[in-house]
Amino acid sequence: MTTEQPQPDPTPPPVEAPPVGLRVRSMLLVAGMAAGSVILWFGIPAFWVLVGAQISSPGTPTMAPIALVLLATPVSMVFFAPLLGRLDHSHRELQGSLREGPRRAAWNASMRDARTTTNDDGVLERVMIASVVIAAALAGIYFAFFGQLKLPS
Repeated sequence: MTTEQPQPDPTPPPVEAPPVGLRVRSMLLVAGMAAGSVILWFGIPAFWVLVGAQISSPGTPTMAPIALVLLATPVSMVFFAPLLGRLDHSHRELQGSLREGPRRAAWNASMRDARTTTNDDGVLERVMIASVVIAAALAGIYFAFFGQLKLPS
């Protein structure tokens, strides 16, 4: 006579959804990162091109506006990028995935490291990659269908 033991329930317990306020703050931070990446890749260069166009004189172009655009754009990007890092830090802190110590990118991990990969690096990297891919696709569409290439004659 064998006694059967009850089998454990294979379904995991339901995961509670985070509070609405937490989700709203999280979505606002991600939206801020998306807007910031658009400003970083489009707004800052467009601003400096407009400033360069305003200070240039009609007729023969001078080097000063071109130098201004070529120097001020990356400098502005370097000063703006930490703001996106702060948004990502706040998002990771809000999600509870903030960890201490240095972080190593997945592509830079040793082959001897643990095989279990956790994605607790935040969403900034994914937002930036998506913004660059979308910008490249839109630029390709623009130049393929609307851009005009004028060759010197």
